[in-house]
Amino acid sequence: MNNSGILKSNLVHWIEPEKEIDTEKRQRPKWVEKSFDVKTINGNEELFITAHGCYEAYINNHRVGDFVFAPGTSEYEKELYVQRYNVAGLLKKGKNTIKVLLGDGWYRSAAGVTGARNLFGTHIGLLAWISSEDTIIVKTDNTWETYPHSEIVSADMCQGEVIDCSKTVQENKSHVYEKNYSFNNLIFTDNPHIVEKERFKGKQIKTPSGKTVIDFGQNIAGYVQMTFNAKSGQKIILTHGETLDENGEFTIENFQPGERHKEGGIFQRIEYTAHDGKNTYKPHFSIFGFRYCLIETDILLEDAVFEAIAVYSDMEETASFESSNEKLNTLFKNAMWSMKGNFCDIPTDCPTRERAGWTGDAGIFVNTGLYLMDCRRIYEKWLASCRANQYKSGAVRNIVPRNNEESFFGKLLSASAGWGDAIIIVTHTLYKRYGEQSIIRENYEAMKKWLMFLRKRAKKGCIKKLLSGSLDSFYDVTSGLDYGEWAEPDIEFASGVDMKGKSGVATAYLSYSARLLAEMADIIGKHEDAKEFLKISHGAKKAYQHRFISNGVIESDRQKDYVRPIAFGLLDEKDICVNAKKLNALVEKMDFHLNTGFLSTPFLCKVLADNGYVETAYKLLLQETKPSWLYEVSQGATTVWETWDGKASQNHYSYGAICEWLIEGVCGLRYTFDELVLNPLPSKQLQYAKVSYKSEKGVIKVGWHYEDDKCLYSVKLPDGLSGKLIKPNGEEVIVQGSYICELK
Repeated sequence: MNNSGILKSNLVHWIEPEKEIDTEKRQRPKWVEKSFDVKTINGNEELFITAHGCYEAYINNHRVGDFVFAPGTSEYEKELYVQRYNVAGLLKKGKNTIKVLLGDGWYRSAAGVTGARNLFGTHIGLLAWISSEDTIIVKTDNTWETYPHSEIVSADMCQGEVIDCSKTVQENKSHVYEKNYSFNNLIFTDNPHIVEKERFKGKQIKTPSGKTVIDFGQNIAGYVQMTFNAKSGQKIILTHGETLDENGEFTIENFQPGERHKEGGIFQRIEYTAHDGKNTYKPHFSIFGFRYCLIETDILLEDAVFEAIAVYSDMEETASFESSNEKLNTLFKNAMWSMKGNFCDIPTDCPTRERAGWTGDAGIFVNTGLYLMDCRRIYEKWLASCRANQYKSGAVRNIVPRNNEESFFGKLLSASAGWGDAIIIVTHTLYKRYGEQSIIRENYEAMKKWLMFLRKRAKKGCIKKLLSGSLDSFYDVTSGLDYGEWAEPDIEFASGVDMKGKSGVATAYLSYSARLLAEMADIIGKHEDAKEFLKISHGAKKAYQHRFISNGVIESDRQKDYVRPIAFGLLDEKDICVNAKKLNALVEKMDFHLNTGFLSTPFLCKVLADNGYVETAYKLLLQETKPSWLYEVSQGATTVWETWDGKASQNHYSYGAICEWLIEGVCGLRYTFDELVLNPLPSKQLQYAKVSYKSEKGVIKVGWHYEDDKCLYSVKLPDGLSGKLIKPNGEEVIVQGSYICELK
C-alpha cells in the first residue's frame, strides 16, 4: 500500500497530546509513545512522520535520523512536509517502543518582529506510521499514550527554553486525542535536513563591569551545549547575543524589534536549574543567533565547558576564494557564515530579530548562494511556499512562509516591487544554473500572475496618463507602496519607502522581470506569452526613460539611480557610456564609498567594471571606512551586517552578494548550465586572486597573479568542460583542461 493509499484508508490519524490548555501560556513539550510487536525484519521498514510543531523521534531509545527542528517550517495549512527514514536497524524482533517528543517549533512559538504566538495553531500534534512493503507495523491513533517532559518546562524557538532538573515531574500517562485534519497538504519530498554542523569551544571573558561572558569567536545560528558540576537547585542563565557594545559590555539591543513585540523583546535565553553532580544540556527546540553568551549563575565554572554548535540545512560548501588581501578573504568567509546562519530550511533575513523568509533578500542573494553552497533544494522549497502563499491578485507575500500576523500596512507592501519579483529572479537564476525546464514550468503560472499584477499597477491612473500625452506612461508604475531601494546608508528605513512609484523602482523591475519571464516563456514553448512579456518590458523601459532620463542623461546624486537602469538594460546603448561615467564620478566624489541599499548594491561593482571603471570598482571594494564592505571586517565582524554601520542585525547575508562579483568579476568565472565564460578583471590593487567552484560538471579553478608587470591567468577545468576565455584586450580563446596565459 503506497502513502496515498495508507492515508485514504483512514487507518492513520493525527493525534494531539493536549486537550484543554491555556493558549496564552507556554506548555511543556510532550512525549507521545506506543509499544508494538515486530515479527520479522526485512530491511525495508520505514518511518513516515510529520508534526504540528517540531519532533524528535526515538525507537527503542535510539534517535531516528539527525534532523534538528523536524519537520522544518512551512505554511502548515497548505504545505506540510513528511520525512521518511529507514528504521530497520533500530527495530528488533518482539516488543518495540516508539517515543516522539513534541515541541512548539515554528507552529506556535513567538514569531517575527511582533512575537505573535500560535500563528498556525494552538495544539501540537503528530502524524506517523512505520510500514514495510504493504504492511503497516504501527501508526498514530488514540491508543498512543502521552505525558509531559519531566525537565523541560517550556521551549520556544526564539525566546529559549526553561529547564528544571532539580525535581521530577511524575509520568502521569494519558491517552492522546485523535484529530480529523486533512491530508491534502502533505508533501512527501525529502528536503535537506537541518543538522548540527561546526562546533566552537567558548572562552570565558570578563566585561569591564565584571560580568561573565563566553566568546565563541564566530557569529552563528545554533545553540550551546554546556557541561558543568553543580548542586541540585543551582541555576544558570545563558543569554545569547551577537556583539559587545561600545563599552565592551554584552548587549542584545541591536536586534530588538521595539514596542511592537508582544513579549517585550527577543531574549534568546536558556534558564537551567541543575541536578546534583555533572550536568550536560543542549536545547531541543530553540535556536539563536549569537557569538557571545552572558552567563548569570552562582555555579562555579572553573571546569565548565561551553560549546557552540552551528545548526543549518545540510548543504555542501561549493566555493572558495583567496586573494592577497586578507580582509577581502574574510569578507568572503563572512558571507559564507551569514548564509549558513540564515539557511535553516529556508533562506531568512537574520537568525535573531525576524528569522523571516524575506523575498527581497532571497532574490538579491540567489546567484551568490548557488556559488557558495549547494542550496538548490532550499530555494526550490522556498519557491513552493511563494506559490502556496500568493494572493489571488498575483501579489507575492513579502515573507514566506508567514511568520507574523498580517497587518494592513504589511498587506499593502506585499505588492512591493523588487521583493515580489524574487519569484521570477530566483526561478530564472535556478534555471540558468541547472538548465532544467521543470524549474520554469513549476513556477510559471505564479510568475505570470505576479508580472500581471505589477502590470495592472502600471495601468492605474489612466486619465492622468492620457492627459500626459505619453503612451509609454501606461507602463509606468505610479501606484501602490514599495520598500524601494531599502537600507541606504544615510537614509532612515521609513523615509526610504517608495510611495506611488516615485523612485522608479517598480517600473524598472516591471521591465526587468518581464524580460526574464519572456526568455523563460520561450524556453517552455509559451511563445505568445513571450511576445506579450517583451512588449511589457519594452513599454516599461520607455516609460522609465520618459520619467527619469532627459536627453539620454540621468541627473541624480544617488548611485542607485545609475546602477539599476544600467544593470537592467533600461538605457539605450548609446546612453550607457555617459551615465556610467557619471556614476564613476559620483563614486570618486564620495571618496570611493557607496551609498546604495539592498536592491542595487549587488550590481554596483559589476556596472562600474563592465563599463571600463575597473580601478574604481576595486577601490570601492577595498574601501575600509564606512560605508563599505570591509569596514565591518575591520571592526572584527565574522558575518555580514544588515546595515553599513552595524547598528542592527549582525548576521544578514544580503550585502554578501558582493561575492558574486568576486567570483564572476575579479576572478572571471561565470558559469551557467550551457556556458562557461572566463572574463577576469585583474587590478594591481591585489597581487593575486583565485576561486574554486564545484559545479554540476566538476570542480572549476581559476585565478590570476602578478609577476612584475605580467599578469598570468591559470585555468583548471574538469574533463569534458570547455570555457570561453575573454582577455582584457578582447581576445577570445577556447580553453580546456589546464591552461595558463598572460592577460593583456
